[in-house]
Amino acid sequence: MNNYTYYSYEEYGRGYIGSRGCKCSIEEDIEYLGSFSDKTFKPTQKIILETFETRVEAYEAELLLHNFFKVDINPHFANRCKLTSSGFTVPKRFSDEEIKQKLKKRKKKYAEKNSDSIKLYQKNWNEENKERKKEYAKLYYEKNKENFKQKSKEQWERRENKEEFSKNYYKKYKESGYYNKY
Repeated sequence: MNNYTYYSYEEYGRGYIGSRGCKCSIEEDIEYLGSFSDKTFKPTQKIILETFETRVEAYEAELLLHNFFKVDINPHFANRCKLTSSGFTVPKRFSDEEIKQKLKKRKKKYAEKNSDSIKLYQKNWNEENKERKKEYAKLYYEKNKENFKQKSKEQWERRENKEEFSKNYYKKYKESGYYNKY
């Protein structure tokens, strides 16, 4: 496998930085100009920047080039994202608040468009769900009735012990003299 990094470009225009692994010789791989998705980018030429023994080395070199040229935000490049050590990342073009506003608008538009079917679905689902929850609660209670009784008894005993402990602690605290200092 032949591995390399390349720079494909439009004459007097933008460029694209990428890496490739191919079975043919690198000199014969002139047809491949990149895996870009920008429809306005029409590269005509390619420069081989460096060749590598392994695909990993080619990825590492591509990563360095992407970071150096900031290809995800640099208007000279057709790259819409840059390579990271864990894959590709898309640049953040909108603030979190802008994204929230856009999502709200989309949800609202969808809800207006499909309001009747949404209401019918919600009504049916809620009624069916209420019945299922009631049945499940009854079955669960019947199955675990003895456990509930035992736990309830233990909780009351702990509560009584806590109240007794709190009274004793407060009494000792008052007697210690710290209570009067503050």
